[in-house]
Amino acid sequence: MAGTTATHHIGEVGLTVVRDSPRALLDIVFVHGLAGHPVDTWTCKRRVARRDSDIPIDISSKKRMPSMSPSPCRDDSSSVYWPKDLLPVTVPGSRVLTYGYDTRNDHSRQSLAPGSALYHISGELITALTTKRQAAPSRPILFVAHGVGGRVVKEMLYRLSMRYRSKEHPQDIFDSTIGIMFFGSPHVGIDQQDEIRRVVERISEATGSTVSRDIVRSLLLPGGGPGYLEAQFGPVAHKQKWSIYSFQELVGVEALNGDKVVEEGLSCLHLPEIETVDYVDRDHFNMCCFAGDDDTEYEIVAAALQKIVLTSSKVNDWKGCMEKEERRQKLIDSMTFAQINARHTQIRNTRFEWLSETGEYVNWLTTDRHRLWVIKGESGTGKSTVMKSAFDRTKEKKEVLSAFDRTKEKKEVLTIGYFINRTGDYLEKSIVGMCRSLLTQILRDDSSLQFLDRFESAEQESHGVWTAHTLKTLLTEAIQNLWSRSIICFVDGLDEFEEDEARDMIAFFELICDIASDFRICVSGRHSWPIVGQRWSTLILENQHGHDVDISIYLQWKLSVGSDVMGKTIRVVLQEKAQKIFLWAVLMVNVLNRERGRVGIDELPAIIHDCPQGTYALLRDTLTRGNENMEELLLCIQWILFSRQPLGPKQLYHAVVSGTSSEAPTTRYRHDASHSEYSQSIVDWSRGFAEVMSDSRVQLIHASIADFFLIEKGYQEAWPNLKDEFEGQSHEKLKECCVKYLKIDISLETDASSLPEVSSKSKNVAILRDSLKSKCPFSEYAVRNVLHHADTAQRSGISQIELVRGFPLSEWIYFHNLFEDDQSCHYAPGTSLREVLERGCFSHLSQLLPATVEGHRNFDDQLPTFKTLGIV
Repeated sequence: MAGTTATHHIGEVGLTVVRDSPRALLDIVFVHGLAGHPVDTWTCKRRVARRDSDIPIDISSKKRMPSMSPSPCRDDSSSVYWPKDLLPVTVPGSRVLTYGYDTRNDHSRQSLAPGSALYHISGELITALTTKRQAAPSRPILFVAHGVGGRVVKEMLYRLSMRYRSKEHPQDIFDSTIGIMFFGSPHVGIDQQDEIRRVVERISEATGSTVSRDIVRSLLLPGGGPGYLEAQFGPVAHKQKWSIYSFQELVGVEALNGDKVVEEGLSCLHLPEIETVDYVDRDHFNMCCFAGDDDTEYEIVAAALQKIVLTSSKVNDWKGCMEKEERRQKLIDSMTFAQINARHTQIRNTRFEWLSETGEYVNWLTTDRHRLWVIKGESGTGKSTVMKSAFDRTKEKKEVLSAFDRTKEKKEVLTIGYFINRTGDYLEKSIVGMCRSLLTQILRDDSSLQFLDRFESAEQESHGVWTAHTLKTLLTEAIQNLWSRSIICFVDGLDEFEEDEARDMIAFFELICDIASDFRICVSGRHSWPIVGQRWSTLILENQHGHDVDISIYLQWKLSVGSDVMGKTIRVVLQEKAQKIFLWAVLMVNVLNRERGRVGIDELPAIIHDCPQGTYALLRDTLTRGNENMEELLLCIQWILFSRQPLGPKQLYHAVVSGTSSEAPTTRYRHDASHSEYSQSIVDWSRGFAEVMSDSRVQLIHASIADFFLIEKGYQEAWPNLKDEFEGQSHEKLKECCVKYLKIDISLETDASSLPEVSSKSKNVAILRDSLKSKCPFSEYAVRNVLHHADTAQRSGISQIELVRGFPLSEWIYFHNLFEDDQSCHYAPGTSLREVLERGCFSHLSQLLPATVEGHRNFDDQLPTFKTLGIV
């Protein structure tokens, strides 16, 4: 016997998901009848003792529900809402929904035409189902209807059958329907109009409901006249082979002198080939209420439900599709990696309208001779930005004319691409990572799942370790067998591979073009990259007039020198010296805008003249131009290059302040600054090397700047003390920023009695977490990553013994748990430092433990606490 069910979230009108299931095999939709309710119609309510009778009372409406049969509800304090309490056990894997509609007296609906209310209610159900089933529109669906709700379902399905024939949308509801279960639903024939009116009168008399006669007339009599819906619905149900159960009321209603609300002749469709007729030993108002899974009448209904589901080919097919989808997702998980889209995300979004007008682009998409295309340009010209624009533009197109189909039929396009990140982890800049990314995109897009067996076999053979050879073989087979698709591939930065690897990939792509007639590829590289052969058509970025126009537009937009003759002259001089290197122009704009505040506009041409040509030379010049905010400049670059995750402008501002202030940094924090003010501080400190993206991530304006610091070691002239240990010393500095921030904002001086228990689910926990994130925006990062930066610094040979000896473990555990939503990742009070380091995979710090002193002393306790900062 189920306990009282919480149904307060179910609205009286509209479609509500009663029970969801992540792996649902079908949707079961309940539709109540005239004067019914999406909960009450299907609920067996508790009995209320009366001195003069033992008749059940409907608690929700306070209306007397007479019955000649014993009440199905047990005499206890529980109620059973069987769509939620019983159905999930009867039909495991079902997703349960209930639909409510209003048939009360509504003067705004007076004088409705026949069928208009039925049309309106069924139309709203179509819209609601389409919305609720967006995630799985083809999932099988079963309808359970009581009384007039059966007519709503029939009208909806008949309307969808007309759309289905005319190829209108949505078709999925109609095509996915497997059956209908009617409870006391009236089905009128041509000569039964008076009978159906009597049904409505009986319902009104028995329930005391006030239903508008016009609504009743409109709801029960479709626009085609009496019997029209039944005449049309039967052939449709036959053709679709729906399983139909019609349950008839076996007991009359006492308030109607023992008469039934819907007589036997009206409560079935007379379709013996697909319809099963059975009885429920209840009256019309109780025939949908069951006391539990051991209720005799429910056992009959449950058996019918199970038979419909178990014999449905659509359910079995859907189960097979779900299993395939799980297999696909498992393969995707084995191939994807954390930064698979990192480089693409880092590149700014710019629409190069001129690109689609170039002959090279048009020929590449439309001719057989030019399916291999390379975009060339010097470092900093904007190759990656152009590639991203072309990739995004092509991906937006759903179909293109096949250049190889003589009939010129349109083919669906599959656009895949990879943007190599030369400063990223191994997978971000390797052939293995590129192939895994391209295959993942094919797996996500291929609705036929025709490659699953081959992929799974390859995974088993490789024991889950993907090799370049295996991945290239799979990629070749996948592209070759997608013969019905036009496949367009982009690979940005292919010249970042070693020359032998790059040559191998060029030969690989040429081979795919030979065996797959509808495959075309675009790669990018520098002019010094000679390995593409004569089969490749080439676009030289510096030779494109549109590229010059883009630089000119950028200078007009970003360079603050006015629009007079002097301003125009400065822009012309700057663009000429840029020599079509977009990055050089961007860097110079930042230099000139900073100098503009100190010198007159007439001095800017001389500054342009004195600045060196070449991107790296200009970067060195910018670093050594003046000595102001050198600490902030370096720390900005270090945070952007080595933070474990991208920071927002407010986070980065606090991180830099905590690492550059010799005093308590709270005096320098700007808690009331706007987003734009924080962003401007970052741009100013970084001397224009950093930018804030639309999603509030701070990143370097170009990958060449990362190369300048990490590969060219361009920092040495400005900061000679860093020498060759830039990465290790950077992580040491970031660790110090985290430690200092923790000292200030997560201090042990906080009154322990004022801190709520994290595991208590108290509102105070959420208030504390939100307050910390708002007033101390860097606190979560500092807590989560202080040990990561320390471990990396230790790996580089920078000793972390002092940190390990003095680490405030208990306080760190508290705030780690505070910021961690997943309680399975929480640390129990008293967890040892060794366990924390081992669970976090901080192996280099773990090696220090035997040499450390037992116990953990606290951080400095003279600094501000939560209370002094106004947090708690």
